[in-house]
Amino acid sequence: MKRYFAVLTMIVLGFVPAGAWFSQGTSGQAGEYLLSLSGGARGMSLGLAQTALNGQANLMYSNPASLSGLWWKEGSFTYIPLFFQAQFAGMFYGHVVDERRALGIGLLRLTSGDAEKTNAFGETIGTFSSQDTAFMFGYSQSVFESLSCGMNLKMVSQEIDTYSQKGYGADVGLIYCHRQRHVWALNIVNAVSPVVGPDRFPLTPKFGTRQPLFVKDLHLNADIEVVNAFENEIVYKWFAGIEYNRPSWFWWRAGANEKQVALGFGASAKQVDIDYAFVHHPLDYVHSLTMSFRYGFAPTEAEKRIRQEWKELEEEKEDAKRQVEKEKEKIAFEKKRLKQQKEHTLMFMEAKRHYDNKKYGESRSVLEKILESDPSYEEARKLLSEIDAREDSGTVVRRIREAKNSYSAANYGSALNNANFVLGLQPENIEARIIVYLSTAQLFLKEKRYGEAKSELIEVLKINPDNKEATQLLKRIQTIIEIYDKE
Repeated sequence: MKRYFAVLTMIVLGFVPAGAWFSQGTSGQAGEYLLSLSGGARGMSLGLAQTALNGQANLMYSNPASLSGLWWKEGSFTYIPLFFQAQFAGMFYGHVVDERRALGIGLLRLTSGDAEKTNAFGETIGTFSSQDTAFMFGYSQSVFESLSCGMNLKMVSQEIDTYSQKGYGADVGLIYCHRQRHVWALNIVNAVSPVVGPDRFPLTPKFGTRQPLFVKDLHLNADIEVVNAFENEIVYKWFAGIEYNRPSWFWWRAGANEKQVALGFGASAKQVDIDYAFVHHPLDYVHSLTMSFRYGFAPTEAEKRIRQEWKELEEEKEDAKRQVEKEKEKIAFEKKRLKQQKEHTLMFMEAKRHYDNKKYGESRSVLEKILESDPSYEEARKLLSEIDAREDSGTVVRRIREAKNSYSAANYGSALNNANFVLGLQPENIEARIIVYLSTAQLFLKEKRYGEAKSELIEVLKINPDNKEATQLLKRIQTIIEIYDKE
């Protein structure tokens, strides 16, 4: 199963245009700091492959659906000193409403170093700096146990010396988790694009996945970012990272993207997390530090185990429920089959009774109804074939001929059977009736039952007074009877 999901993930990522893997990226995009940095050191150390992560308040920065992974109230603070005296800071708060819903707020600020300020004559008149700020309000909800969705509403502002502009926008995200191990995610950054002055923030879908690798507690994270989606100048960017959890309270991390490589770690106590990242960027080395504080509900190991056992119990309950439904379906099907079999048996008995009474048309009608409902009813098919054979005119001619030949060969039993078969099909067939009377008379003669044989021959003469065979046999019987009388 692990291999299946890993292969599936690689196939999905493989369908992204090849340029995404070799893109050198772009710079100068409006609000680029929202795409080039992370709300926490964990995302930085994974090479910004953070769309499919959840369980921390600062992750709402990379996907608002991640808030549904919180089990507690959490405050988080991130600080990143950048090159050229710039710095980035982020504060986040996650609040669990109930088992399915969570809220979050975040404040991000990117500040540049001081730059020299000059007048129109080139004279230095002081210094100035720029400041980009984003305020986020997030909401996330578990639609199903395995699917969460979320939205960030955000206000962004840009200040350069005395210049200031604001804009408003929104992000939307999804996270799908299969059996708590295989994760796929989508975050549409700037689904509603903020406009700050003349600049519009680019629509940027981000696709991410988190998959277990072939070593226990080792996971792969991978993201694809599509900048300027649905525009002429689309840019693809890739991000990848690995995370290893050993011992249980410590995480080792490494990541890379088209611009930088990173290393980092994370440590967790009962109510405090510390994450650190070291990033090698072409311009300089960057450090990132995040501290997270949990309160309200911090589950103990026993509570975590109980929760996991509860989930497993719920899964077993669902499996049992599905099994019961299958059994009910099987029982219902079997009841229906047995009822149908009983009906078919009664119908077949009716058809057989009609057949025995020479009512072939009525028997055929019942048999055809049986076969329409159940084409595999072999006995009905055989009886229908027998009726077809009996009603075939060629069969009647053949059986009359066989009856005559049998009578001529003194095989009166066979002649009688063939003639009776014809009478079953055609009760008024004169030839068959005569053969029946003659054959029966011959059999009586063999048994010296002369009176009964005489009665059969008289029936023949009633049908055909000129029948020579009957006349000769009758004379012979009369002679025998007279001889016996004289004695």
